[in-house]
Amino acid sequence: MTGYRGQPPKFKGLDAAGVPLAGGKVYTYESGTDTPLATYTDSAGATENANPVVLDANGEATIFWTNRPYKVELADADDATIWTIDPYKLPIDPPFSIAVTPASSTVLFDEGGNQIDPPLTLAVAITRASGFTSPITIRCNPFQSTFDGFSAVLNSVGMEAGVVLEVADAPDSMSFVISGTTQGFPADISDWVLTGESDSGEVATSNTFSISHTG
Repeated sequence: MTGYRGQPPKFKGLDAAGVPLAGGKVYTYESGTDTPLATYTDSAGATENANPVVLDANGEATIFWTNRPYKVELADADDATIWTIDPYKLPIDPPFSIAVTPASSTVLFDEGGNQIDPPLTLAVAITRASGFTSPITIRCNPFQSTFDGFSAVLNSVGMEAGVVLEVADAPDSMSFVISGTTQGFPADISDWVLTGESDSGEVATSNTFSISHTG
């Protein structure tokens, strides 16, 4: 895990009167939840802070954040909430990116509803920053119902209705094969994305991609 400093270099908590919050507490959660999300004492991310982080006599603490979105609650020494921010996310690019090409495709059907072109194959590429080797899991949100003859397969993992398609320890180059044999193919698919999460906690999303059909 890589940790990143916010601005200013040290977190500083103030009460409603602008007085440094000696003994104050900083609680950090996954955005939109009450699930704790760690911060770190150093840029290497080797040591987690306590959660909450207790501020010193100057109302300060050293906090290194991940690039994930947080819910942050600042409380006084007696746990009275001063403020809550959700989401809080540093403007940091993750150490990998995901690209899906082509970004726009059309699947053709004949009058009988049979697909007349080969299955549509999209290329999925993961590009890593130099030295970043953490395994990455790729996910795709599912459709909520099945469609007659529709198939979506990413790196040999098939999509099921209502179940997130997930490829663990994904290779850096994959194929996403989309096919359909009848007009039961879903309505045009727009603004689809893949999400990647590394084992060290960094998150990235792909470009959006769309699939339409005619016939």
